[in-house]
Amino acid sequence: MNVVELNQWYAQPIHCPFCGKASHSRDFPGCKHLLYVIFDGNFQYRSNYFNQVIGLSGDEDDFDAELNTDEIQKFGEPEDIGAKHSSSFSNLTEFQVDNVSDTAHFGFSSFETELCGWGLEHVSPYMDDSDEKVN
Repeated sequence: MNVVELNQWYAQPIHCPFCGKASHSRDFPGCKHLLYVIFDGNFQYRSNYFNQVIGLSGDEDDFDAELNTDEIQKFGEPEDIGAKHSSSFSNLTEFQVDNVSDTAHFGFSSFETELCGWGLEHVSPYMDDSDEKVN
């Protein structure tokens, strides 16, 4: 898991490292890559994809979804779930933002279909087919 720690950043928006969309507003989800948001030790947002992969209850994107006692015993505290299950997600990146009273956690992941690989290389819009720069 990649972790980015930001101190005194609580008033600035967090942007997705994969698509660049702002994800720090009440308009959750910010983008399809946003997996979870944790404030004050509880989930403020969990995506449906995150719930399915981890095995948490919830069929749709959950807002203000706190874990019950059984889920905490099974999966651990919300702050630890990302690290514990990081191998389940491609390029899991968590922003840990220190605010005045607590640390907020924003978890993002790319999708397998977005990863580079043989025949899946990114094609630059600035290059033509002959690999010469286009003016």
